[in-house]
This record gives sequence, C-alpha cells and structure tokens, in this order.
Amino acid sequence: MKLLGLLLVSLCPVYIGISFSLNAKKELLELEGFIALIRHIRYRISFSLAKQGEIFSSFSIPALERNGFFPLLRSLPAGGGDSMLTRALQAGNSFLSIDKETGKTLLSFGESLGKVSLDKQIADCDACLSRLEDIAAEKRKALPAKQKLCRSLGILIGGCALLILI
Repeated sequence: MKLLGLLLVSLCPVYIGISFSLNAKKELLELEGFIALIRHIRYRISFSLAKQGEIFSSFSIPALERNGFFPLLRSLPAGGGDSMLTRALQAGNSFLSIDKETGKTLLSFGESLGKVSLDKQIADCDACLSRLEDIAAEKRKALPAKQKLCRSLGILIGGCALLILI
C-alpha cells in the first residue's frame, strides 16, 4: 500500500506536467482555428453579402468544434447589439484556451463585424489576421521549448517527491 502511495505521489506531478504541455498545444491549435475563421469571414464578406449566421454555418474547424465554440456560435440568434462572434467569445471565455492578447484582438474584431462599411470590415479582417498570425508565430516558436519544460518539470517534481518520501 505504501508503495502504491509513493507511485501515485510521484506520478501525479508527471501527469500535471504533461497536461500543461498538451494545453500549450491546444492553445496554439485554437489560435490557428481562429485565424482560419477570420480568413473565412474575410473571404465571405469580400465576395458575398452573406449574413453572419450563414458565414458561420458553412465553416468548421475541428479544434473549435471539439472545445464547443462552434456549436455555441451556431446556437446564438442573429441580431442584437453585438455580433455573433463577440457574443460567442464572451460566452465561451471559460472554456477557450486563448491568452488575453488573443482574446482582446478577437473581441475588438468582433465588435466591428457587421457594423462598418465593407472596406473597413476587410481592413479590420486584415489587421486582425496580421496580429493573430504574429501571435501564432511566437507561440509556434516557443511551443517545443514550453512543452519540454513542462514535461521536464513534472518529471523532476515527481522524482523529488519520490526521493523525499522514501
């Protein structure tokens, strides 16, 4: 029984480190999903006068489907004061794995969606895409080191806990 307890105490930090590592990857995948969504929005508003509900219903990204963002986005009624994207971002804040800067960029883009001229919307799409792609490039560059650090710290803490308890 004592051996089982030691094993459990030493493996728990390893699992936590691996979880943090996977969360960093999930954050990047969600960010790339939002980049693809903004590209889709830009394409749709450039070539058609589709309403927001139509734009979102014809598009899917697996990372944003799995975490529940797209089902939430599609379930929102069109209209109201804010855009569907802004309302979905605000409602999905608890389960999205995006950092504050990405969230702020997406919210500022969503606030102008459907409320300004076509040229301004396209310019807003381009500005948002540029900022999100810069953030994604930084995260892609830092991801391997961050994952390695999380896993290594988890193993190190687990090993230390095992040594302390022995």
